[in-house]
Amino acid sequence: IAGLFNTYIFNDWSFLVYLVIMIMIDTILGVWKAFKYGNLSSARFGGLVIKSVLYAIFLVVIHNLTNFSTNDVTKSIFMWVEELCYAALLVREAISIIENIGAIKPDLLPVWILKRLKSFDENGKFVAE
Repeated sequence: IAGLFNTYIFNDWSFLVYLVIMIMIDTILGVWKAFKYGNLSSARFGGLVIKSVLYAIFLVVIHNLTNFSTNDVTKSIFMWVEELCYAALLVREAISIIENIGAIKPDLLPVWILKRLKSFDENGKFVAE
């Protein structure tokens, strides 16, 4: 069963650890921010569950694009997709983390960091200015 799961569903457990860490940091900072501004509610935790399920589905789709085979020959036409999508997920979490840090303690981090990450999030490229 584990072999089938790793072949057809998902097998990049190292990346998943990084993503889970980013989600945990974002969640902790989000709770901190909500507590600071007095709008802490349990309803927002439902968003964490939805995000986790959607991320899981997205990771399965990416795994299938990058690991499919025909006649037991793995095709590598979509290998670039995996790196781009993994980076996009981490950038999305990083943006949220930086926004939460900014809401908790404004002016702690330089504005250009968030600007660059949002630019990558929009166009998939890190552009030097």
